[in-house]
Amino acid sequence: VRPVAVRHDISRFDLTFHVAADGDRLAWGVQYSTALFTAARVAALGQQFTTLLRALTREGDRPVAALPLLTTDAEHALRRWSQGDVRPRPAQSLIERFAAIARAYPDRPALIAADGETLTYRELEVRAQHVAGRLRARGVGPGQIVAVEAPRSLFTFVSMLGVMAAGAAYLPVDPALPDDRRAFLRQDSGAVSVLTPADTDTSIAPVTGTPHASDLAYVIYTSGSTGAPKGVGVTHAALDNMAADQIAGFGLGPGDVFGQFASVSFDASVYETFL
Repeated sequence: VRPVAVRHDISRFDLTFHVAADGDRLAWGVQYSTALFTAARVAALGQQFTTLLRALTREGDRPVAALPLLTTDAEHALRRWSQGDVRPRPAQSLIERFAAIARAYPDRPALIAADGETLTYRELEVRAQHVAGRLRARGVGPGQIVAVEAPRSLFTFVSMLGVMAAGAAYLPVDPALPDDRRAFLRQDSGAVSVLTPADTDTSIAPVTGTPHASDLAYVIYTSGSTGAPKGVGVTHAALDNMAADQIAGFGLGPGDVFGQFASVSFDASVYETFL
């Protein structure tokens, strides 16, 4: 019997490790799908595998899960972040956090629309306070839900902040959704008011709201693929901590721009909006 070399032009699996004895050593290689992995990523996997094997030879009595796998400081930082190993922060409402940013960077752009229209942090705060004033005049307050039904625009995000500044929770309703879906969201949530682009009255005095960290910030609905859609309520503290965690993980800072692409009725829009 003699070995026959066979050329593999196509990877049959996403990722395959081949290990074979080579004298007193182990020789190994990797076959991978180039549609999913780059050569650099596979090389990094090889380095991590080598790190793990070296640790096994030194500390063979330790569980595999307790052995090191990562090879660079950047990898270790990313792992700490992904496992939730972040610095504890005091519970705070998103409105309080936003107000602090508006004081620190009043003249920096906060929102830039597709047509180029821009709101600074101070302008955004003032407009949101006017929305809060109109809602308070309607009797809207803590614990209540207000639907924001508008296409993606500056108005949409001004309204979200305004609802929260009034102490209520916003319910995002994408006008592109089917009529039945939109009607269900408004009815099932118990929304006490609906904001649309027609709501532009600035005659009512603005108010500055300071919701508690445990108050609801927004309610967003599941798709309903496993039954009736369900509304998920998220508090200010949870939203604030999520944003802070993601900002740390992505390394974002003043001057960075985040694109808002997802439908506002989809939870991915929360990341895109508030980071």
